[in-house]
Amino acid sequence: MKKVMISITSTQDVGGDVNSVELVTEGEYICSPEKYDLIYQESSITGMEGTTTTFTVEPDTVILTREGSVTSQMLFRKGEKHLFLYQTPYGSATMGIYTRKLEVDVDESRGHVEIEYTLDVDNVNIGVNQSIIDFKEI
Repeated sequence: MKKVMISITSTQDVGGDVNSVELVTEGEYICSPEKYDLIYQESSITGMEGTTTTFTVEPDTVILTREGSVTSQMLFRKGEKHLFLYQTPYGSATMGIYTRKLEVDVDESRGHVEIEYTLDVDNVNIGVNQSIIDFKEI
């Protein structure tokens, strides 16, 4: 397990109203021959305090898992749609993601992952999201 500095820039476009948020935090990085796991703790800044977030990165798939005050598991694979349950202290919803773009460039000490996807609730599109995740060993 290695210590890493993580930078995540998330952009959401809802009907032309574009919002971006950047998070910089320390985390842990686990390398294995099959996959890479990037793990960090959410904070009050993200509104998910008490949640552990894990990005499991494979060459053509990224799985974002959240456990704690917010629970979900989102699977990103270019050209595919996946449904997931998003649970919060205020309730839960079944949502869908369609991955439009997935770029993965990781090695044992650093990485860059770019994901662009549409998000829907009950098959109603609620926006286009982009997440750029950069990390490096510290």
